[in-house]
Amino acid sequence: AKHRTTCASGSCRPGTEEVGSANGTANYCSRCPAGRSSLGLGLPCQACSPGRFAEVDGSEQCGLCGAFLHSARGSARCRPDLTFIASFVTCFMLQMASVCIVALRINRDIAIADISQLGEKLVVSTSRPHGVSRLAQRTRVVTLQGTGHPFLDSPGVAFGLRVLDPSRLELREPKGQSMPENMDASMGVLRQSVMQELLNGGSDVPAVLMACLVLPIPALLALVSLARGAFHDRGTYSFLWLFVSIVAGALSGVALAL
Repeated sequence: AKHRTTCASGSCRPGTEEVGSANGTANYCSRCPAGRSSLGLGLPCQACSPGRFAEVDGSEQCGLCGAFLHSARGSARCRPDLTFIASFVTCFMLQMASVCIVALRINRDIAIADISQLGEKLVVSTSRPHGVSRLAQRTRVVTLQGTGHPFLDSPGVAFGLRVLDPSRLELREPKGQSMPENMDASMGVLRQSVMQELLNGGSDVPAVLMACLVLPIPALLALVSLARGAFHDRGTYSFLWLFVSIVAGALSGVALAL
């Protein structure tokens, strides 16, 4: 049974509500049941709003559910928020996948399988698909390291580059220098500048374009959810957790790519 005490009108303490007696001769202060709260002073008990709870009878205020928890209206306890958990995992997985895709298209070192002269061309065969896009190849320059050839490994020598196929590149004569003969090699790496790496793509789609297309997707989903009030009855920190999932997904994507 509810705990009741007689009281003067409007004098009920917080956590209780004023209830008239059956014959109308006295008022009672009745404790609010679990899932409801009241500030007292004659105010009725109100059901806790979604996302809040009152675990015990006689609550003055409804508490806020913690991260990844939620409650329906008038709840005495919070339960796992499956909708928010699914959103968190989705943002994490999308960001991890998108960052990994972009990072894999940035090839800092391209392993060389063979360098040989075919007529007037100096052709580099790579150990795997080089991922160099044909985009802006006229202005693209590269350096070589570890080939064992003194001219190819010279720090100040930057070669022009032309894509022949997914596993072969043509090195063009450095500006202002002529290439010596017999520059065959079967080891080393080919390096580009960071800005040129962002133009890599594995196809004709450069990494910088891939980044513009896929990286904002999780953040846009979170912002759309905010604008549409999808989580309006959760705490404001819920959106912070969504962005935490995006940052964690980005770091995981980089780790996978490495």
